Amino acid sequence: MSIDLSLQRAQGDQSGRASCYKVILASVFGLVALFLLFSPNFQSQQIERLTPLGSDFLQEWTGGYVWLNHRDELYEAKRFVAVQHDTAIIGFQWPAEQFYPMVYPPFYYMLISPLSLLPYQGALVIWMFAIGAAIAVTLWMLTRYHPQAGNHWRKCLAATLVFYPLLMSLNTAHKSAFLLLILTATYLLLYHRRPFAAGLAFGLIAFKPHLGLVIGFAMLAKRQWRFVAGCAATVSALLLLSLIAGWDLCQDYFWQCISMSDYISTSGYQLAESHSLVGATALMFGSDSAMTKVLFRMLAILIVAIVGFGLRGKMDTTSYRFAMQFSLLLVATVLLSPHFYVYDLTIMLLPIGLIALNFSTRKESTDSKVKKLSEKSPEFLIGTAILLFVIAGLSASVASSLSFQPTLPILFLMAIGLAFDKRSPV
Repeated sequence: MSIDLSLQRAQGDQSGRASCYKVILASVFGLVALFLLFSPNFQSQQIERLTPLGSDFLQEWTGGYVWLNHRDELYEAKRFVAVQHDTAIIGFQWPAEQFYPMVYPPFYYMLISPLSLLPYQGALVIWMFAIGAAIAVTLWMLTRYHPQAGNHWRKCLAATLVFYPLLMSLNTAHKSAFLLLILTATYLLLYHRRPFAAGLAFGLIAFKPHLGLVIGFAMLAKRQWRFVAGCAATVSALLLLSLIAGWDLCQDYFWQCISMSDYISTSGYQLAESHSLVGATALMFGSDSAMTKVLFRMLAILIVAIVGFGLRGKMDTTSYRFAMQFSLLLVATVLLSPHFYVYDLTIMLLPIGLIALNFSTRKESTDSKVKKLSEKSPEFLIGTAILLFVIAGLSASVASSLSFQPTLPILFLMAIGLAFDKRSPV
């Protein structure tokens, strides 16, 4: 009888999980379909437009098109600007003075070039559903492999689908969901004691290399050698792809990166949309101000010190504490990035979720030690997560009005809370 009951429970759990995954997939793909059908950014019948059809996707499709047809000119502005404004190729017109520069490594354009074999509009639809798939897989992994997320999958799904940066990234066909997927896979693999696989997954972030520096240096400093080896393996493979593309292209990409070193001073850069330290300080005092440079350096040193304090001691990737440490590294990634717009904040769904799940784990635990720790839980850490979740959608308006980015103090408070959190059993 007990065996029969166990089998029934197991079958019930499997049925419940299958139902959960179906709801997640249907909800995410339904949201993607709504954007494609009703957002002005995807109204393909409009030939003359103020912004490109699908916004950021034009950058991907153009890169793939130039790769397939004019490879040696991939990073030459004359070529990619001409393609982006050739109505016969893309099917619409938009202001000739605007363009998307090629800012990603050669291997990235090589890998996405098959999309450019399709007409622009058809490729855009596929790209959007690929973004949706990345969101759905992220939620599936979290609910399947995080010890507590499965019990709160409805809340995780609802929070994801109303998070303004994610909605913004969908509306602009931005690739933030792929970054969220990479970072979630990295965390979960580390949590389940698979550091080499985690490194392999994390290495995929090399298409935006500046977003991998904080976590990469932190894991190196903590002597997580298997993680570092996995990351090096992936990055080496991607570098090899770039070298296969051509040494000249690699040189062109290097000089393109050098020319973008002061990206926030580029004409048209929206400082009110920036959430990094460099953007937030430039918004307050101006990008050329000496005060901006002094304040940026001081705050950057402070966040590095906070991270160093938060990573003190032995790193145990299976502990509650590691969830907070990984979240701290993501907050530092945002602040220290040279460029971080509102849609990039999509990756903050992971630390917000980990903070909330860690908090609920302590509250629901039957372990006396965990309960004792949860009774001493300061409210400000979960409060910063809620504040960031809400303020993210209002930040651009507030920043434009006050010349001050409101997410800056919230992110610093969150970093301090994560670094000084002593409640988690290690």
